[in-house]
Amino acid sequence: MIEKITPSNVTSISAGKKQNIQNTAVSDVRTEDTETSAPETQQTSAQVKSRLDSPYLQARDVQSNVSFQQSRSYALLDVNSKLHDLRNLAMQYKNNELSLPEQDAIVAKAEQALYAIDQTASSSQFLGTKVISDADSRELGLEVINLEAGDPVGQINSAMKKVAAKLAMNSAQSDTADVRLENIKKSAAEIISEFQAEQTAKSIMNSIQNASPDELYSGLDSSKVSELLGI
Repeated sequence: MIEKITPSNVTSISAGKKQNIQNTAVSDVRTEDTETSAPETQQTSAQVKSRLDSPYLQARDVQSNVSFQQSRSYALLDVNSKLHDLRNLAMQYKNNELSLPEQDAIVAKAEQALYAIDQTASSSQFLGTKVISDADSRELGLEVINLEAGDPVGQINSAMKKVAAKLAMNSAQSDTADVRLENIKKSAAEIISEFQAEQTAKSIMNSIQNASPDELYSGLDSSKVSELLGI
């Protein structure tokens, strides 16, 4: 009978694989506007930046969630790998030609595999939050596993299916977050485009207001109109 080995003092360790948080999407959302000395334009620029604050904060939160999901995926994959090792040990144990010392060695390795699963679940964190607290040996139905009787291989297969389902759900959530991030970027781009259009219109109006009547009407043809309108 193999019982879960509970570490008396599990030290928090790195999951071993860390994904660098990419800030490209966030930096795309927070765009600096062209500097100008005109008070009205400065006010408009401030309003645009204020409108961009919301998508910027949303993008930052979504990107943080993406990074959490990445950390969770790495930890789940690590647990899945250990479950494969545990299943191989359970299958080896069924070999009737094994001596008692060989069987004892397999049991010891199985105990270590269960310990490693719990240690991964306990130590895998993102910004201080555990990412797979739902994937330790107890949650996976492996708190007690008997290699000598019952169906240990089937028990381990069931645990592997649970991990696979968690990985699939994690992948779907990451895809949803990617879509949200793209929508936020589009929203920010529309705000910036609207601001640029307003600035262009003001620039054209200033040019017309500052021009003399002779400059306005001299040689005013379709191409000149297009030039003034910026088209």
